[in-house]
Amino acid sequence: MGTQGGGSSPSPTGATRTHASTLHSETRLLKRKVSSGTFADVECGVIGLPATQRLLSVGKRKHAERAKVLTGPFTLLDMLSVDPEQQGKGYGRLLLETKLETLDHERARCYLETSDERNVGYYRRFGFDLVHQFEISGVPVYGLLRTPR
Repeated sequence: MGTQGGGSSPSPTGATRTHASTLHSETRLLKRKVSSGTFADVECGVIGLPATQRLLSVGKRKHAERAKVLTGPFTLLDMLSVDPEQQGKGYGRLLLETKLETLDHERARCYLETSDERNVGYYRRFGFDLVHQFEISGVPVYGLLRTPR
């Protein structure tokens, strides 16, 4: 079994010191970028008119569904994702915890949606409650709300 990070010795937990050090550095940099609002490494492309129309239609439907369960101010956490090759390294947790810390300080509620039922349990660990379920074109949507801590 090889190690990543170029031959450094494994720690008692099996992780390499180099890997842990690199992850720690990357995490600090990511946290700085998130908290300063400069995190903008987003790939974007042209999607065309039909896709744009579908996207707008989905957006209108989601807005209507949110209005059924949300009153008063809230922050929408939208499009939070981690590259599949980077998943499982704590980046998603860091992104979410950093934003939730800010929202807690501001005493702001936040709402998010997921179409993957497995994510409902994940978000519950951060204090979100499932408050709404609906479907768009046969795809389930789970709406979760979190009050400030």
